[in-house]
Amino acid sequence: MNGPNSFTQYCDDVRREADGRPSLMGIYPNRAVIELDGHKRLPKICAYTVITLPLDRQLESISVVSFWNDKKLQGVDIPDEVITEFNKESNDKNSKKQQLSLATIIEIRDLDINDGGILLTKVTVNNVQIESQALRLTPRQTVAVTHADD
Repeated sequence: MNGPNSFTQYCDDVRREADGRPSLMGIYPNRAVIELDGHKRLPKICAYTVITLPLDRQLESISVVSFWNDKKLQGVDIPDEVITEFNKESNDKNSKKQQLSLATIIEIRDLDINDGGILLTKVTVNNVQIESQALRLTPRQTVAVTHADD
């Protein structure tokens, strides 16, 4: 079986539906031009990452970290209790499952994108790093046009 993999989708917000499903709002493509309206900061952006883990090996650790232009912004370490439950499932010889998926959300607030750059999320599983998709953000300032009365 293949090793773990991950996919990150960047969006404005992640909400939960009544039945518990995630709902991603304002999804970004791999490149986006952001209207800043005289500001230089993006108020909020989320990195929704899904990690697919094969059940043919034991887990020791999982972390998910978002970077802006190679500078660490925020991250999350998956709790030991989750790792333990995964390993129990992995050891269950009666299970027909071949893999499990795990989703994380990193909420980044007040990101300075004045000069533009790349937002990248990296997943580390058992000390092996997996880079997810990058998002290139380019700011564009809008200028208000006023007309003088004649």
